[in-house]
Amino acid sequence: MATDGQALIDASSRLLPDLIVTDIRMPLSNGIDATIQIKKRLPGVKVVFVTMQSDPAYVEAALNAGADGYVLKSFARDELLNAIQSVLNGRLFVSPSLSTEL
Repeated sequence: MATDGQALIDASSRLLPDLIVTDIRMPLSNGIDATIQIKKRLPGVKVVFVTMQSDPAYVEAALNAGADGYVLKSFARDELLNAIQSVLNGRLFVSPSLSTEL
């Protein structure tokens, strides 16, 4: 478990994961910036954001950074497993409550 964005970047380079679940708001390097760096090094890694940020601008920024999934924390219990399965199968997942705003 990484406690900040830089630790996430470092851990991903060391562990070479297939999937990363992260948040947008983190110290040192936010999740979006960390995702950009990680995707440069590991273009095949899947990234799912689980966050409280429901503003469409955050969703767009995350997707532009290379995120494969975006789940609101308020729906994570119901949506996270589906999001993970979707992105591992090559599909984009955005919380349905946000998809009408995009």
